[in-house]
Amino acid sequence: MTGSGGVAVLHDSGIRVPKDGSGWSVRGVRHLRTTSPVMSRLNDLPLAFEVEIDPDGTVHDRMWEWK
Repeated sequence: MTGSGGVAVLHDSGIRVPKDGSGWSVRGVRHLRTTSPVMSRLNDLPLAFEVEIDPDGTVHDRMWEWK
């Protein structure tokens, strides 16, 4: 959220694979949508992501701009 109240909505699609034990690993692509002029560069910006969910519930979420 920006200081002026602008927001962006994150959409994603990925594949979830169980890890050894009881955690999860997720890989995929995300994109953002916003009506905020300040954040308009983010519209449909492709982001590769990976999420690791440990057995204790700890989440490691990383994403990178796809260029």
